[in-house]
Amino acid sequence: MQTCRRELLDRTPIWNHRHLLHVLREFEQFYNQSSRGGRGLGR
Repeated sequence: MQTCRRELLDRTPIWNHRHLLHVLREFEQFYNQSSRGGRGLGR
């Protein structure tokens, strides 16, 4: 949760609930990619 807040929410203006959900989905996909140096969950 801290990673999401630091890397995303502290730097991105959120316009409304729909935009928040979209941004969180994009961040989740990025964060879980296996290309993150083997640290991803590979979902």
